[in-house]
Amino acid sequence: MKDQKAYKRNQYEELIKNADQLFVENKFIESQSKYQDALKLFGNEYYPKKKLSEIKLKLEEIQSNEEVEQNYKNMVSRADALIDENKYQEAKQAYQKAKLIIPQNTYPEEQIAIIEDALTKQVKDQTKMEYDNVIKSADENFNNKKYDEARSLYKKAREIDFTNDYPNQRIVEINQLLSELSAKENDEKRNIVSKEKYDGLIQKAEDANSNNELSKAKEFYLQASKIMPNDPIPNKRILEIEKLMVDQFGNKSKEKYNDLMSKAEKFFNDKNFDKSIIYYRKALSVLPDETDPKEKIRQVSEAKLTALNNVEKNNQYNSLIKQGNRYFSSKSYSLAIESFQNAAKVDPERENHIGK
Repeated sequence: MKDQKAYKRNQYEELIKNADQLFVENKFIESQSKYQDALKLFGNEYYPKKKLSEIKLKLEEIQSNEEVEQNYKNMVSRADALIDENKYQEAKQAYQKAKLIIPQNTYPEEQIAIIEDALTKQVKDQTKMEYDNVIKSADENFNNKKYDEARSLYKKAREIDFTNDYPNQRIVEINQLLSELSAKENDEKRNIVSKEKYDGLIQKAEDANSNNELSKAKEFYLQASKIMPNDPIPNKRILEIEKLMVDQFGNKSKEKYNDLMSKAEKFFNDKNFDKSIIYYRKALSVLPDETDPKEKIRQVSEAKLTALNNVEKNNQYNSLIKQGNRYFSSKSYSLAIESFQNAAKVDPERENHIGK
C-alpha cells in the first residue's frame, strides 16, 4: 500500500515536471493535458489548478491575438482590393482602420502615403484637363471677338490654376482692346451728357441768383465750372456773387452790431451793469475792429465798481449811525460820539451824524 502511494507520487511529480517544461516552451495544450493528468492523481493539489488557470488565460489571449491578426489581414486585403480598383478614398479609410487594429505594422501607413501621392496626381490631372478646356473655349471666343465672354472664361481659368500667367495676360489685352473700342463712343456720350448737365446747372444758378439765393447760386456755378473748366462764365459769375455776399454780410453785421449796442446802452441806463457788459461783448464779437464796445465795457465796469462801493459805504454809514443811536440811548455818550465821528469819516457829505 505504501509502495503504491509512493509510486503514485513519483508519477505525479514526473507529470508536473513535464507539464512545467511544456509550459516554458509555450506548448500550452500539451502542458494543459499533463497538469490535468497530475490533478487526476491528486485532486486536491493547488499547483496544477493554478497552472491550469494560467494556461486558460494564455490560450484566451492567443485566441484573441489570432482574431486581431485575422481582422487586420482581412482589412488589409480589402484595402488592397480597393486600391487595385482605383477607389483611393475607400482604400485609404480601410488602411486607416487596419492601422488602428495593429498600430505597430507599417504597411498600412506606407500604402496610405502611396494613395496620397496618387490622389494628388489625380487632382492635378483633373485640374489640368479642366484648365485646358476652359482656355480652349476662352481662346475661341477671343478669336471671334467675343471679348466679354472670353474675359469671363480667362478669369475662370485663373481661378483653376492661379500659377499660370497666360489668363492674366489675355485679360489685360482684352481690357485694352475694349477700352480702345469704346473710347470714341464714350467720349461722344460723355460730351453730350456733360453739356446737358452744364446747361442745367447754369440755368439753376441764374434762377437762384434772381431769387437772391446767393449761396445756392454760387454752388451751382462751382459745379458747372468743374464740368467745363475752360468756360469763363461760371468763374465770372462766382466773383460777382462773392462781392454781393460780402456786401450783404457787412450790412447784416452792422445792423446786428447796432442792435446789440442799443440793448447794451439800455441795460447800462437801467444800471443792469452785468447784462450791459454781455451785450457790449456780443457787439464786439460781431465787429471785432470797432473800438466803441471796448471803451463802453471799461466805462460800465467802472460804473459797476462805483455802484458797489457806494452800496458798501452806505451800509457801513447806516450801521455806524445805528450803533451811535444805541450808545446814545444807553447814555454811553463817549462811545456814541466815537460812532458818529466814524460815520462822518465814512461819508462826510451825509447829514445824519452832524446834529448828533
